[in-house]
Amino acid sequence: MAVFECLIWGTLAHYGAGRHRRLTACLLAAGLLFSMAAQLWLLRLDGLLSVQTGLPLHLCGFSALVCVLLCFRYSKRLYHFLLLLGVPGAALALVFPAVTICSRPLLMQVAFLRLHALIIAVAVFFAAQKKPLPADPKETFLLGNGLMLLAAVTNRLTGSNYLFLRAAPSQTPLAMMIVHGYPVYIAGLELLCMLLLSACHIGEVQVSLWDKYTIDACKKAGVQLL
Repeated sequence: MAVFECLIWGTLAHYGAGRHRRLTACLLAAGLLFSMAAQLWLLRLDGLLSVQTGLPLHLCGFSALVCVLLCFRYSKRLYHFLLLLGVPGAALALVFPAVTICSRPLLMQVAFLRLHALIIAVAVFFAAQKKPLPADPKETFLLGNGLMLLAAVTNRLTGSNYLFLRAAPSQTPLAMMIVHGYPVYIAGLELLCMLLLSACHIGEVQVSLWDKYTIDACKKAGVQLL
């Protein structure tokens, strides 16, 4: 089903980018909004909708909002965020789906798969228009860390698990990391972020205090540490 959704929406986005851009953008945005609304509605039917479950603070939920904004107004920063973090996150979610459990699992699964397929389709839509590809991941990193900080604060205040910072979803690669302890789990998330942003040193995606040797070596290699 995931492959089918990606093929259908990806094909629509690719061909719509040529002649019917405005109509295609509206269809993609409507599909994203409908998929998000459907998941919230299903949670509400079971009495599960709350601050802990309904905010778009997971990577794909935030990416979906980014996609909706892009459909109505193009932004280079948001497009680069979508390419560097949104699309990889959506692809991983399709391969290792962490679907919220509810009384109507089939409907929830369809809405979940469609949302993530549409995130990829929006990237296809703009790539077909030959929008410039990201050359420097720094702005995406700042936006991503801002999202992480917001999710961490929200998790702390509400006991939620946005961005899976408190616990890993079952039956995913993240679940295999957390069995080795929380520090290993967080370090694994940082390394994954570094990989997605094609960074050369973990200091490009993690704020810390670095020794003089590391600072000098990275400066020599043109690597900017935080």
